[in-house]
This record gives sequence, structure tokens and C-alpha cells, in this order.
Amino acid sequence: MRDRLHNALLKIKLLTDTMQRFEQRNGYLEGELKIQEQHHTSTLKEVIVLKQQLAKRASS
Repeated sequence: MRDRLHNALLKIKLLTDTMQRFEQRNGYLEGELKIQEQHHTSTLKEVIVLKQQLAKRASS
């Protein structure tokens, strides 16, 4: 029984460490996603402005 308890505690420790790594990685990935979102938003705004400028030139 002592060995089973010891193994269970080791498994809990391992799972806790794994969960902590995943949480850290998740935080990093959330930051990267936010950067990508900002980049895509800026690019989309540029495309819209360019299309508006092109439409103005075409109508002039």
C-alpha cells in the first residue's frame, strides 16, 4: 500500500508539473495570437484604405 501511495503522489506531481507547463505555453500562445490578430487587423485596414483610394481615382 505504501508503494501505491508513493506512486500516486509521484503521478500527481508529474501531472501538476505538466499542467503548469501547459498553462505557461497557453499564456505564450495567447500573446502570439494577439500579435497576429493585430497584424491582420492592420493589414485589413490598409487594404480597405487602398480600395477606397482606388475607387476615388476610378470615379474621378
